[in-house]
Amino acid sequence: MTARPESGSAAIAALPPMLFVRLRIALLCLVALVVCGLAADAVLEIVRTREEAVAEATRQTGNLAETLELHASSAFRIADLAAASLADRMSHRAGRPGLSPEEAMELIQERLDPSLPYRNLVVTDAEGNVRVDGTGIPPTFNIADRSYFRVQRDRPDAGMFISEPIRSRLGRGWFVAVSRRITDAAGAFAGIAYAVIDLDMFDRFYASLDVGPNGVVTLWSRDGYVLARRPRDAALSENPARFSDIVTRIREPGYRGTLHSVSPIDGKLRVRSMRAATDLPVLVTVGLAEEDFLALWRTNMWQRMAASAAAFLFVVALTLLLFRQLRALEATTRALRESEAQARASTGRLTAMVNALPDLAFILDGDGRYTEVIGHGSPDLLAVPAESLHGRRLHDVLPEPVADRLLAATRQTIEGGGPQRLEYPLTTRAGRPAWFEGRTAVLPADFAPRPMALFLARDITDRVEAAERLARARDLAESASRTKSAFLATMSHELRTPLNAIIGFSEIMVHGMFGPLGNDRYREYATHIHQSGIHLLDLINNILDMSKLEAGRLALEERPVDLGEVIAACAALNEVPAGKGGVALSVRMVGDPPWVMADERALRQILLNLLSNAVKFTPAGGTVTVTVESVAGGPVVVGIADTGIGISPEAMAHITEPFHQADTSISRRFGGTGLGLAITRSLVELHGGKLWIDSREGCGTTVTVSLPPERVVEPSL
Repeated sequence: MTARPESGSAAIAALPPMLFVRLRIALLCLVALVVCGLAADAVLEIVRTREEAVAEATRQTGNLAETLELHASSAFRIADLAAASLADRMSHRAGRPGLSPEEAMELIQERLDPSLPYRNLVVTDAEGNVRVDGTGIPPTFNIADRSYFRVQRDRPDAGMFISEPIRSRLGRGWFVAVSRRITDAAGAFAGIAYAVIDLDMFDRFYASLDVGPNGVVTLWSRDGYVLARRPRDAALSENPARFSDIVTRIREPGYRGTLHSVSPIDGKLRVRSMRAATDLPVLVTVGLAEEDFLALWRTNMWQRMAASAAAFLFVVALTLLLFRQLRALEATTRALRESEAQARASTGRLTAMVNALPDLAFILDGDGRYTEVIGHGSPDLLAVPAESLHGRRLHDVLPEPVADRLLAATRQTIEGGGPQRLEYPLTTRAGRPAWFEGRTAVLPADFAPRPMALFLARDITDRVEAAERLARARDLAESASRTKSAFLATMSHELRTPLNAIIGFSEIMVHGMFGPLGNDRYREYATHIHQSGIHLLDLINNILDMSKLEAGRLALEERPVDLGEVIAACAALNEVPAGKGGVALSVRMVGDPPWVMADERALRQILLNLLSNAVKFTPAGGTVTVTVESVAGGPVVVGIADTGIGISPEAMAHITEPFHQADTSISRRFGGTGLGLAITRSLVELHGGKLWIDSREGCGTTVTVSLPPERVVEPSL
């Protein structure tokens, strides 16, 4: 009997060849759209977050400038209030003489408080001689040359006057004076009272603000003098008016503004907010450097770009996998078409031994009519009584979807001559939902005047339910282990298997096991293939070892190991390459070599990696020396010193990281993956030991491995 393909396979075989071409084109278009979408989303997100960072910096600088303007205005108003009150008490009023110097000193002492923004109150006479100084210094100096005195003397309506920054004659740094006019009984000028505000107070306060490493806070006078600044510019200590031209554009009272530009003072790009007091000649600027407030944005930008790159690689990998599946499906379709053609070209005879089977058995014609019930197994499995089936159609006794499928399978069997198989659900006479497997076979032409088909139905409810439970359990198990094993499985199967074949076949060709190749160049090419395959397999093994170490899946198989024997064996393996390179290799034992509790394979790999590196990077005429030292109760120290090319200080910081080498020129000259030292360090640390490197470029390198004292054991017999 020749079997026909299943209905699902037939559907696959019916797929037109051009469908696969269209699928490939559609897939490429979809991948292009996805990649463009990922790129556009990443760019838009980067731009949006940058704009948000700039807006947040603008908001912060504006709020801080507003607050600091209020702080500065408050300080000057408090100082002015004290100076105005003192001037009023010193002035002659109707019926009230001014205070005497003693009374003025007493009043000043009452109004001096460390919590207030001014540090001193001073009273002068009409000639500028200091009459009363709140600090108690004898009044021996004259301030007639000071601007805050001249303005009050020359302008009766001057009111409050805030001076430019003034360097103290007494060595107390820079200060600002807030002055008020004192009048005599006739209303004439009689001197001034002024409050002294130390500008260091603002410097200290601004230094406590968090505006980033490169942020700037500046308090300006309206005349362009820098009263206080964070950070303090050394040049400003000598010339506070150095940047006065900057303020000329924003001298309007109550000015509010924000700029995002390069600072003319230090050339840094900042967001700067400016706030000028409405009724005082001062203004505050606060600037946040772009390199500070965009630092987090730059970090997130690189992370987003890395994520987008990973997504792009994932899409590319998935696309390649889908193309591979399409090729497999196309090959399967061709095979199914060939199989279907062979099935239609052949016919078979079916000898039914139905009565011996427990299945439900029926004979149906091409219209789906029951012509005979040959065997019916358990009557409880039927939808209707068996005796009522004869002469009725499938649609008369079965649900329409089930009847349609059974009729299609029957007709396909009769017309094509091949058996069909299908599964369908059905509720039995007992009211139990059940699953059935239906199989059809064409009956011989002489069985009846018209074509007939045998239909066998078997109860597979238990099997379907078991398969569903098994599928759920399998999905859970596969989902749990898929991530863990995907990388190692792919590398092991997809790379090691073809590599082993390449290595094996190329070795056969090199040695001419099946006869000569016919040309020496072929042997040379085969040798290159063999060497390259071994190199690539070593690379894959190193990568797999590194991945196991990083994942913590490498378990040590520890036992007592003779360290001296292992060192001697590793040195012997490196004697040949050392001899070829003209390098002298020697081993020096200090005392008897100890036995250690270790994984012998890992210990050999540590020593072989270090020795091969030392030999490889040592030029002809150089030496490689292995030293073993062990002190009772102390660690076991193995040192491997060479007189090779050494390692630069820049490379030393990363030399034991995976895939890192001293420099690209070394990589081109000597090869290697950059995993040897990383694997060696991890294996040493897995044994509880330490590895350190001392190197000087052009002079050589010494690598030292130290195993802890508890690793030392008694020799094993």
